[in-house]
Amino acid sequence: MQRKKFNSFVGLHQEFANRNREYAQQFFHLYNARLSQQHPAVEKVAKRKWNTAPTRILNVKEGTKYVCIGILYKEMKLKPNFLHDYLREIEQCGSVDQANATGISSYTSEEDFLILEDDSGRMNLKSQDAIVNNELITGVVVAVYGQCTKTGAFVVEDWCSCGLPTQTPCKSVGLADMSESDTPSNCYLGLVSGISVGSPHLNKLLLQLMVDMLSGNVGNRKMSQCIARLIIAGNCVAPTDDILAKDKMQLTSASTTVDQTTVIDPMQEFDSTLQQLCQTLPVDLMAGETDPTNCFLPQQPFHPLLLPKSKTSDTLSLTTNPYKAVINQEITVLGTSGQNISDILKYVHCDDVLKTMQSTLEWGNIAPTCPDTLSGYPFSDTDPFVLQECPHVYFAGNQKEFGTKLVRGDNGQVCRLVAVPEFHKQPTLVLVDLNSPEFKTTQIKLSSLIASDRKEA
Repeated sequence: MQRKKFNSFVGLHQEFANRNREYAQQFFHLYNARLSQQHPAVEKVAKRKWNTAPTRILNVKEGTKYVCIGILYKEMKLKPNFLHDYLREIEQCGSVDQANATGISSYTSEEDFLILEDDSGRMNLKSQDAIVNNELITGVVVAVYGQCTKTGAFVVEDWCSCGLPTQTPCKSVGLADMSESDTPSNCYLGLVSGISVGSPHLNKLLLQLMVDMLSGNVGNRKMSQCIARLIIAGNCVAPTDDILAKDKMQLTSASTTVDQTTVIDPMQEFDSTLQQLCQTLPVDLMAGETDPTNCFLPQQPFHPLLLPKSKTSDTLSLTTNPYKAVINQEITVLGTSGQNISDILKYVHCDDVLKTMQSTLEWGNIAPTCPDTLSGYPFSDTDPFVLQECPHVYFAGNQKEFGTKLVRGDNGQVCRLVAVPEFHKQPTLVLVDLNSPEFKTTQIKLSSLIASDRKEA
């Protein structure tokens, strides 16, 4: 089967590669780098909005209105506490903190409050704005406008973040290189996540059906040949016992020992499936939370020795998480395996994945809660999660359900948001048409292919 190809494809995952792994430095340096990187963009928006130069927190006085720029910290009673976890592990205690003991999925409570911090000091924030109280989180760089009270709290009257970064406009929509004139003009980027080989919820028949569909043996053959590339966005194998124990906040000496067979057998089975996919089309493989690689973001690529069958394929690219690539020298694709979005949702009174993804773009940082509650490497010179430009396609894997939304910026930015569901729970292949002006996105439910084949039979 002759398959469409992108005119050019450049993987930029090296931006997230971590070659110098040193853990002696403190996380302070990462936050300081983040503030330094984002301060100019936030200041530019603040001056345009309030026509006032920012003031350092140390110089704020009572009774005068100021603009201050800093990093937010959200004080949350229910947020996991490392010291409490450590005590439970050592003392085998059942409950030090109610949230940690029960393993709840949200850290929010009525007692939460925000703190703004810069290089000179910190101050508590108060606001009647529900967005400030409920939707802003730890790690976001913002500018606040208001005044200080006698108690030392800063009453926020308005606020802003850096907004959507600048974007290189797409001048061309013809990305495909095909010699056949009767083929459709669509050129798809395929997305799938959460295959979780080894999970009792995975339907292996539907997984094989997806492989056959991509190869053109099942379903619409013309559509299959328009899929130019496939991205597997993490969680390729099912969680091991220690990860399941971590999710339940049961940190005991027994749960920290990994049974090797729980990883080896699923990895061998996934390797065989991946080999079939690589014989069909180019595949970019990302790591996820449950995969056998480092847990710190940015996650590094799978080690090739874990994939003895598929590693020899020229069509396989082992990439980092986050993922970044440029197609046809102008379309930027950015994505994660979903940990950044799932962690943010624990901070806010909201379960809207697409809204949260849009917020990360407007904040200019795709993983603001890293390294607070999302494990991350202690970078010292730069924060790799700060956005230098607005992507054209931004996806998050391993979400509860499929979703898509088109975001438009004030300066002509256009970004297609895509929430990719977990395949083992919702067997779905997501297709993004990079030949359409708005990057039209559709989902293919594999169960529907079986139904259609039965009807044809």
